[in-house]
Amino acid sequence: MAKTIPVSIDLSDREHGLAIREAQALGISIEEVMLRSVRQNLAVMKKKPWMRFVGMVASVKPNCIDLIDETVYGSELQKGS
Repeated sequence: MAKTIPVSIDLSDREHGLAIREAQALGISIEEVMLRSVRQNLAVMKKKPWMRFVGMVASVKPNCIDLIDETVYGSELQKGS
């Protein structure tokens, strides 16, 4: 069995409530809910490192995605090709 290291985290009342409900629904401890969450997120970051940025872009500009595409892929990007 792998060595474990105790970790302390602070959750908001909302997060704590969600964790409790998830644990009860699955019939597991809150600690196990947290471990599964960490493992799932780390697995996604390892397999698809770009996924760590999903949901981090926020803009009020309606053409925001076009600006991001232009920045990432360059102004030569042609839509639909």
